[in-house]
Amino acid sequence: MVDNIAHDELITAKHEIDHKFECLSISTVRRLPYVVIVELSRPHKRNAINSKMWREIGDAFRLLGTLGDGCRCILLLGSGKSFCAGIDITDASFGLMDMGNNNGQPDSDTARKYISFRPKILQMQQCLSEIENCAVPVVAAIHGSCIGGGIDLISCADVRICTADAKFSVREAKLGLAADVGTLQRLPKIVGHTSRVRELCYTGEDFNGVEAERIGLVSRICPSASRSGTSSSISTTRDGVISMGLDICARIARNSPV
Repeated sequence: MVDNIAHDELITAKHEIDHKFECLSISTVRRLPYVVIVELSRPHKRNAINSKMWREIGDAFRLLGTLGDGCRCILLLGSGKSFCAGIDITDASFGLMDMGNNNGQPDSDTARKYISFRPKILQMQQCLSEIENCAVPVVAAIHGSCIGGGIDLISCADVRICTADAKFSVREAKLGLAADVGTLQRLPKIVGHTSRVRELCYTGEDFNGVEAERIGLVSRICPSASRSGTSSSISTTRDGVISMGLDICARIARNSPV
């Protein structure tokens, strides 16, 4: 059990491949030599996923578990106040700000704009599928907001846990988009309740960690810290779910790799 060990005490060094990534932080763990932590590292954007982070996620999970470093389990988490705020719609390379905008030109073809975006969607889907296809189990520890693309991301993990006050939303419908990077394909299989999944996807409804556990999106929740509104209470809540995630990773790593 690692619940009583502070998160900062567990991280000893950056992983040997950490230098290859700008939007991810990859660390090894002192007390748990077979566990690797992958952290979404754009806290100033609440870990919104830009095109660079998409590619890095694919590259990281394609490599981890195949390097001969003894990695048997990966803990996926977000830095700062949120796990992931979804797609970074301000990233010009996505072209989302221009979708449906004809700039006043009557001959602009919106359909062609959407068709031209299809290769980007396929690339994004493949990057997230690297999590699902990773050589070792992936545990996602969720705190704060997990919105839109964040749900695409966690749907690829093997195990999902969260804080009780985590906030989830399949937000794409409210932006005029489809959650087709992974949520629509995976969430019905995870939850096994198509009526509730469709309700969430059609309405963009917010739901908390308690509801996420009830419908089976997460397997357990970590109790919230005191709601004092201070940064320390946020940190304590995050540290709690990380400790829970590390405990699960430790128990997985004790078993013979299969």
